[in-house]
Amino acid sequence: MALSLTPELDGWQIEKGDWSVNEDTLMNRGKGTSAFISLKARVGRNFEIRGEFQAGKSGLGVVAGHGHEPDGTERWLSCVMKNDRAYFLDRYYSCGTEKQPIEKLPHDKPVRFETSCRDGKITWKVNDKTAFQDVEPLEFHPPHAPLPLLPEGHVGFCHSLFDEGHVASIRKVELRLLK
Repeated sequence: MALSLTPELDGWQIEKGDWSVNEDTLMNRGKGTSAFISLKARVGRNFEIRGEFQAGKSGLGVVAGHGHEPDGTERWLSCVMKNDRAYFLDRYYSCGTEKQPIEKLPHDKPVRFETSCRDGKITWKVNDKTAFQDVEPLEFHPPHAPLPLLPEGHVGFCHSLFDEGHVASIRKVELRLLK
């Protein structure tokens, strides 16, 4: 199903950043700091999100599993695409899973992404090329336990640094729940 984008951002929660909608495009105007927006619907641990983005040199992070653990700890994974690397972050912080090289992302053309999460494992494609296949991203600190995809998690978009003056545009976003 294609995700609804209204000028009021109905169904979305702005956590941080300058987010808006222009026609069918979700946009963030970079302020030289982090930004984060999440879909209010709970998608759980088994889903696929895909679409395309253009973000200049900032790149983009696709959020998987945003939510709170029973002890109140906020958790999510960021699937970040920037320059010529794809990597996971534990929220905005380093992760124990190695970065993967990808084809250098064009700053002037859309980049396709597809992230599939099933039973805690993530398969992730950038411009139709697989960067990660059935990976359980690891925590940064030993003993490197897998990072959780929360059963009541949300999806969204983020980055630890959207460059000042750069506009990130996200289009054609589709979400599918997997069984």
